Formats: sequence, structure tokens, C-alpha cells
Amino acid sequence: VVSTQSTGGPPAVLMVHGLDSTMNPSRLFNLFCMYGDVNKIKFLMTKKGIAMVEMKNSRGADNVLNHLNRAKVLGSQISISPSKHREVVVYNNSAPGILEDGTENVQVFLNSRFLRYSTEKKAAKNRLVDPTKILHFFALPLEIDEDFVLKLLEDKRLSHSN
Repeated sequence: VVSTQSTGGPPAVLMVHGLDSTMNPSRLFNLFCMYGDVNKIKFLMTKKGIAMVEMKNSRGADNVLNHLNRAKVLGSQISISPSKHREVVVYNNSAPGILEDGTENVQVFLNSRFLRYSTEKKAAKNRLVDPTKILHFFALPLEIDEDFVLKLLEDKRLSHSN
């Protein structure tokens, strides 16, 4: 556990191991942002399947550790641990690395509109739960029907149950 500070504290960096080769900063952000605000994500170019995630505070890092450590993500079991680093360093004067899917290995989310804990009001709306195999859809356009969703799942080789 990183910290039990009720105020959240300073940024906390987590090391994530065992990531699938299709994972990238945006996908990892979508997973981690459920548990706290993410400042930066950096995939290591010299060690495949490893990323550093800078959470806004230790409360978010604790939530990630409690809910995602040892979770199965895209078929791979990930392991998460606190890092000795105090921040994820982003070098502005060097070219970013490019991941297998063509995306950059570093992404900054400090001003993202998708931060779910940036205010007390936003934070109060979040429910912390462990990941599941169930995908919930809501607020889909009217032209999206069940057949479209089933075809999409089939095209992506994902299983579904009725």
C-alpha cells in the first residue's frame, strides 16, 4: 500500500508489469482512471510489457493497487507495485518511442476532460469495483441495435452470452 492519507497526498508512481502488446497509454488510462486521476503514462521501450503510471495522488494509487493488481487484462495477468520514482519524467526535447500499434509510448493526461476525481463532486459519483468480464453499454445512438453489437463482438473475436 502506498499511503492511507485521506487528503490524497503528492503524486504516486506505479510500475505495471505483464501488459499485453496491444496495450498503449490511452487504453491503460481508460483502465486506471476508474480508480483515480492519472497524470502521465510512460511505456518502457527497453522492457516490453512494462509501464510507469503517475497517479495524481496516493489515494488513487492505493485504489489501483487494491482493485487491479493481479487482474487479467486482455488475456494477460498484470502485476502492479509502487515505484521508487517520484514522477514519470517526460522529455520535451526528445522524440517519443513508438509502440507496436503505432502510438507514442508517453502520454500526459493532466488536462484531460476524462479525469473522474478532479473535484469532490466528480469523485463522489465513482464506485470502486474490481474489473469484470461484463461490458455495459449505455447512451448508444438509436441506430445501434443488438445485431450491430453482436456483429461487432464477433468481428473482434470476443465472446458474448445472451
